Amino acid sequence: MKVAVRLAILFAALLLVSNMAFAKIVCDQQICYNITATDENGNTYSDYWVACINNKGTGSLISDNAGFFDLYLFGGGPGWFNTSGDPGFVNGDPKWTTWIAHGTSESGFLQPIGDGWMLTGEGVRIENTRYTVQGMRIPCISCAPGFNRCGDQCVNLNTDSNNCGECGNVCSPLYECRIGHCIED
Repeated sequence: MKVAVRLAILFAALLLVSNMAFAKIVCDQQICYNITATDENGNTYSDYWVACINNKGTGSLISDNAGFFDLYLFGGGPGWFNTSGDPGFVNGDPKWTTWIAHGTSESGFLQPIGDGWMLTGEGVRIENTRYTVQGMRIPCISCAPGFNRCGDQCVNLNTDSNNCGECGNVCSPLYECRIGHCIED
């Protein structure tokens, strides 16, 4: 039964993508998550996701590691499977449901739980690697000019030896970060 439901959701994702590929996305609410994805081989990845939700419940998701995804509303709970999403908000809060996430190299579904404080889901990458997602909602981070967000902190990619040139690029002990490159001291 679980497999049939998952296949139905993935099939619906393909239909939605073909019907909504050119829809304009408006951000009425920003929601951020720290997530852990575990693939079918047991590899675990951490990521920071920013979901931009419009008043219809659809929107976009930006991942530090996996890029940009379109989010499409899929139902509101057991027995209510549709793609209209009306209304997406109740008293100014999102009406939590299932989202189908579609990116250029992977797709899946996400289920916010407990008024969106937790996030769970499953996905598949273009090379057919399947993975599960578990996440916790966190305050969204906005960084000052000259700083970039790496996980839950703002860093200067030009000078930070733990994030030199890009998030997670750590300079060796005898090197320091200058203008985004690890250079020998």
